[in-house]
Amino acid sequence: MNRIKEVLVKKGIKQIWLSKQLGKSYNMVNSYVQNRRQPSIECLYEIAKILKIEVKELLKVKPLPKKRKPKKKKEYDVSDLDKDGIVTEEEKRKYYESTGWKNSYEGNPYYQHPWFDWKKKERWINDRDAINYWLKVKGGNRTALDKFKSEYPTDFNSKTY
Repeated sequence: MNRIKEVLVKKGIKQIWLSKQLGKSYNMVNSYVQNRRQPSIECLYEIAKILKIEVKELLKVKPLPKKRKPKKKKEYDVSDLDKDGIVTEEEKRKYYESTGWKNSYEGNPYYQHPWFDWKKKERWINDRDAINYWLKVKGGNRTALDKFKSEYPTDFNSKTY
């Protein structure tokens, strides 16, 4: 956007006079004055020279918009199931049983969480590290492991449901 119109009014100069000085048609100068078109930089310098002003006086400088801080969404702990900002022990347990059991615990594997339910074999039976932990730490044995594995299907070519 330019300020040619404001400068012409302030100096009492007509558009027709400026168009003759520039060697441009009245319509072209009028489109500059009305901000329908913007003159080239060279033309701006020529207008400034004719009007005996600095080029910057012909330009409207819009201040940069202030950066708005994005609105912060209230962040809730994923285990805060009712989103009230308070995580109760019951909510922690429900979250853990639904999906939280898959998460690591204090940097250790999921199966080392104190709430991990070893009776839910489908959660760990296909994890070699969990099986080794169960055998070495939880008192499991190879006979029980073979029994667990025999309960799971081995032929995945046909549907069992």
